[in-house]
Amino acid sequence: NSKDVLFMAILAWALYFFLAWLRSKKQSQLLGFAIASGIMASLRIQGLYFPVLALLVWVLATRPSWKTLLRTCSVAGLVCLVSLIAVYPYLWLNPPAHLWEVIRTARHFPWPWGTLTNGVYVLSRQTPWHYLPLWITVTTPLLFIGALVCGSVKSIGNLRQPAYLLLLTSWLLPILLAMALQAPMYDGWRHYYFVWPAMALTAAATFTLLARPVLQFLLLAAIGIFPGIDIVRSHPHSMVYFN
Repeated sequence: NSKDVLFMAILAWALYFFLAWLRSKKQSQLLGFAIASGIMASLRIQGLYFPVLALLVWVLATRPSWKTLLRTCSVAGLVCLVSLIAVYPYLWLNPPAHLWEVIRTARHFPWPWGTLTNGVYVLSRQTPWHYLPLWITVTTPLLFIGALVCGSVKSIGNLRQPAYLLLLTSWLLPILLAMALQAPMYDGWRHYYFVWPAMALTAAATFTLLARPVLQFLLLAAIGIFPGIDIVRSHPHSMVYFN
């Protein structure tokens, strides 16, 4: 589904603008974050989780004044909503009613078919709790997984900094919720590709643990070379990666 990768790409833009705003507090970057969040939600309404989570992390980590809190949330929320409606023609006729219908449908999406897991077909709502982490693990390069574990440890030690807290929760929270609520799963983890940008930036925190630039370069080269060898060897099925 072409929406999966596009949804991931727009979330990366929203994440970029919000991290930039955390550093500079420029109004233009807050607007960029809100616009990207609205476009992202127009692709999948579940995308509204990110602006809510981002602003909540900012509030918990920085404890802004009530005036700053109300101004920031009002501007971001209004621009996000206008952006969502502007690029979602179905909402133009009756925004409140149609938006609620979209949210209600997304919560209980009617998908009665099955999916393959561990050699057995099961209904999408009956997938085991480990379905999502298992798919992520077997389709992600092992060196990246190692970097993600190290970067997560680094992030846990810096949770008072909003950037670290946001990156860690942006990918970990959706995965944990999917496992706990037994969300419908479709062929692989394509519906959760949107967690990839935050996972990549969390993994990148590993580089801060390596004091010498030569070690950082070797790790970066290894992360690229090993999957690259497999891609060449797997031709013409080079778009598929399995550990």
